[in-house]
Amino acid sequence: YKRQRQAKPYRKNRVRLGLNSLLVKTPDANILVDAGIVNKQPEVSREIYGHSSSKLLRNLRVQGVSARDINYVVLTHLAFFHCGGATRLDREGNIIATFPKAKYLVQRAAWDEAFNPNERVVPNLGPGIDHLKYLADRDQIEFLDGDTEIVPGVKALVTDGYSDGHQIITVNT
Repeated sequence: YKRQRQAKPYRKNRVRLGLNSLLVKTPDANILVDAGIVNKQPEVSREIYGHSSSKLLRNLRVQGVSARDINYVVLTHLAFFHCGGATRLDREGNIIATFPKAKYLVQRAAWDEAFNPNERVVPNLGPGIDHLKYLADRDQIEFLDGDTEIVPGVKALVTDGYSDGHQIITVNT
């Protein structure tokens, strides 16, 4: 009862949630933590998960940052609602990098688990992660093996949360 009073479900008995990415601006780099869903997902996944179009790029512009200004995209793990926005479709329907100059930082363990999933992992991956191969083919994926300092004051720490290679970001100013 308490939760229902805090976030009342709408007609499909769903609760609206925010999928927020974190922008870290340092003197050395612009770092985006997670990239959200984006709207390239098939209509059936939109129906199942109820997501709408992403406002990530618009929100970055409000902060004075364009997609080309992002130096690193840290993918905390490879569930579709964290990494789907790493790529987008161009006008012809081809997959391209959403952040064309960025290195995408992924723990090697997360990548290995996502591309060789067991039955426990499959539901978290959602509609697919094959779009990330585009980034790997263009050397935009940088694999991390454990805790890593990305730039001074910004670190990726492995927590192995609900997936192998799950990482968090700490920011010390």
